[in-house]
Amino acid sequence: MALFSFEEQNFKAFFRAHIPHNCVLIVEYQFTHGEVLCGLVHCMLELGYQVDVLLHTQLFLDKALDIDFDDRARVFATHPKNIEMLLHTQQIQHYEFVLFNTLVIYQNPLMSILNRIPCRQPKNGFLAIEHNGTIQYNRMLPCHRIFSLLPNGLYQYYINTYFFGTDTYSSKSWDTVEFLISGRIAKDLSIILDFFREIRHIHTIPFRLSITGNYNPNLYNLDNLEPFIHFMGYIDYQKLYQYAKRSHFILCLLDANNPEDDRYLYDFSGSLGLSYGFGIIPIIHNKFAPHFMLDSNNALIYEDGELFRVLLKAFCISKPEMQQKISNLQDLAKQLHKQSLLNITQSIQTICPKIQYSRRFVIKFYLRQGYLRLRRRVKLLYLYVKYFFSKSKAEVKKS
Repeated sequence: MALFSFEEQNFKAFFRAHIPHNCVLIVEYQFTHGEVLCGLVHCMLELGYQVDVLLHTQLFLDKALDIDFDDRARVFATHPKNIEMLLHTQQIQHYEFVLFNTLVIYQNPLMSILNRIPCRQPKNGFLAIEHNGTIQYNRMLPCHRIFSLLPNGLYQYYINTYFFGTDTYSSKSWDTVEFLISGRIAKDLSIILDFFREIRHIHTIPFRLSITGNYNPNLYNLDNLEPFIHFMGYIDYQKLYQYAKRSHFILCLLDANNPEDDRYLYDFSGSLGLSYGFGIIPIIHNKFAPHFMLDSNNALIYEDGELFRVLLKAFCISKPEMQQKISNLQDLAKQLHKQSLLNITQSIQTICPKIQYSRRFVIKFYLRQGYLRLRRRVKLLYLYVKYFFSKSKAEVKKS
């Protein structure tokens, strides 16, 4: 009930908000890609815009935007159905443009968010980020209005700006070698853990491997490794960033022999976003390294059958060499950020054709939204009544 009230308050706050001059709206309709949001807000502020963010409640609860922007960015977190309604209000027409952090809606069939919601047209149209460049669906926008996260030959422009605060490169300790594995999609870690077990017999250098995401520690043999391997489970973004700050190496776990991972020859990986943003040296297969602009100067790269050798090298690398790789990663991140600002400016100057929605589509949208909001209110009423009667029964028993 408290969550419903919170979502309704944000819904009303956005609906009634005064939209200042030169303001842009960033939208994340789904519970995904939260690690990109801080960088997008940072980009827009650097370009001189004021920023509003309309996002999925769960991303707010997971602290995806828990960074101080000196009150220059407003955040409205609410239910996706409320976001649908708000994108059709006249408020949208007062924004300079709307940037969708995720263009595709992950449902069956896949569709563009602009094909699900009859969005009002902002002053300079829409921009969007495509995280899945190889999948086929009607994106509803011209290519010069869609950004990839790195140059991939599919779109004219890219945005790559992973900003997590101002002290992301200065929190590393050199007493313990810190490794990080992070990802929502759990992969088999048996070989990785066996490698660390072997290395522990070779080296006495203290190390820690932090594993975040949907990994089950009960699936693995952790004999002799328990003090060094830490399964953190699913954690919020700010806790993840704390682990990233202190990490020296991140294992990307992209499999050159798995066709499903071939999408990362075009798309971006959240692990690499952490690498760029926090200066974590990536350990990555040479098949994928060129796409992410990685080489021996800023990464540890291996070929088939060489992962153990590279992990061993991570333990032996000198502090000056490690610091140089981190510095090179920082230079790469600055270069990508600078070009991203230019790309956004150029894309906004292009023509965005107005999207025409049929009257039938808009009527169906209103009917669906009315039904869904009525159903949520009935459910809330049911919860209130249930709570009231359970409380009354408890008082009768006490008396």
